[in-house]
Amino acid sequence: MRVTKEDVIDASGSPQVCAGLRGGSKAAVYAMHSIFEEEETDATLLIDASNAFNALNRAAALHNIKVLCPPITTYAINTYRQPIRLFIAGGGELKSAEGTTQGDPLVMAIYAISLQSLITRLGISSDAKQCWYADDASGSGSLEAIKHSAISGFIIKRHNELRDLEADMLSVVCNDVEIEPVLQELIGVSLPSGANRPPDTRLDIHARGFCERQRSAFFDVRVCYPNADSYRDLDLKQIYKQHENEKKSLYTQRVMDVEQRTFTPLIFTTTGGMGEECKRYHDRLAELVAAKKGEDYDTTVS
Repeated sequence: MRVTKEDVIDASGSPQVCAGLRGGSKAAVYAMHSIFEEEETDATLLIDASNAFNALNRAAALHNIKVLCPPITTYAINTYRQPIRLFIAGGGELKSAEGTTQGDPLVMAIYAISLQSLITRLGISSDAKQCWYADDASGSGSLEAIKHSAISGFIIKRHNELRDLEADMLSVVCNDVEIEPVLQELIGVSLPSGANRPPDTRLDIHARGFCERQRSAFFDVRVCYPNADSYRDLDLKQIYKQHENEKKSLYTQRVMDVEQRTFTPLIFTTTGGMGEECKRYHDRLAELVAAKKGEDYDTTVS
């Protein structure tokens, strides 16, 4: 840790004080107290993530580390690329596929960098002033800023829950179901303006046998807040269509031309609705489940 300390601190950013920033915890307490006393501050929101270190998504963590802190990438990949074997007294064995490992000397650094994309996204979507110590967070500001910060965090959590739920349902009827698969690199491929191009791009889900037997398909989940001010001039149907079109412009051509696969955007709202493409996807999923179980379609969807 001594060798990579400065790199980890730079990658983690100033709001995250668990990564070796000297006097960071003390400074955070004084800073948040000072912010709370400011006239424009209405409230402070305190958050403690549930079972955070054990629930960390390793694929996303390794991707973030590779982009944000290359000096520890090799160590992180060698440690967490494959499920870790845990031995139980009496001869039993478990495989740990998510989260960090107790006793890892870089566990705080890995967790801090893994969370950086969430911290950045919250900072962009809200004016609330935030501070983090690992999975413990605080945000201060106006009630509106706190509200937007809470909604953004909720949307991210809901996205991951929906992604995992869809993957679980697909695994019942499809093969090779994978969460956050990496797309192939673009080599000599021309894509239209607005298409996604970065290397190590990931979509939410891959499955084989959904549309056609043995043919692979990609799916990407988005959760939106339909009551946001930016949607005040749009009806719900237009909101769904806008997000579906955004996803398609980013990924459809790349998936079709490079992966030779199909792509479907799965758009949900925080109020429980879903877009037309998402509805058709679930209709098809219900057909496959009904056929798998030997049930009538109506029985399955009920």
